Amino acid sequence: MKDIDILIKSNEKIVYKVINGLKYIPKNVEIEDLEQVGRISLWTALDTYKENSNYSLITHCYKIIYSDIIDWLRKQQSKKNNNSYVMFDNHTSCLEDDVALDMIVIEMNKYITEEDVNILVDKYVNKLTNNELAKKYNLCERTICRRIKKAKIILRKKLKWLTK
Repeated sequence: MKDIDILIKSNEKIVYKVINGLKYIPKNVEIEDLEQVGRISLWTALDTYKENSNYSLITHCYKIIYSDIIDWLRKQQSKKNNNSYVMFDNHTSCLEDDVALDMIVIEMNKYITEEDVNILVDKYVNKLTNNELAKKYNLCERTICRRIKKAKIILRKKLKWLTK
């Protein structure tokens, strides 16, 4: 193995740390794509690092990986916006799904708190577990369960058109 291969293997955890630290990952983006962008950025970072610099190798890698992933996500978003009216095989586009979700969220905001809406979106759209939700919202799991149950009851009564 070359020196760069050893460095990449030993510093690959930085890529996962950057990805896990992102606050929002669009639902149409695959994690594997982010990992690939991160690995390429790691290679670039390791190749451009100068040992006599004022910051550590890890800091240098983190900054480059983070900025490259954010740039890639922005490019993906602009591609999505440019192709917003494209339909494939008579299936609804991602934009139409996003618009439908946005409309539902707007309706939900009329009846339950914004935080409860966010909890429901994280639970059912972003597929977070109750444990992950509890950590994210700084609540206990029991409280998360109660709030989800209460919000669902209210929404079933108020948004009957969603269940038809």
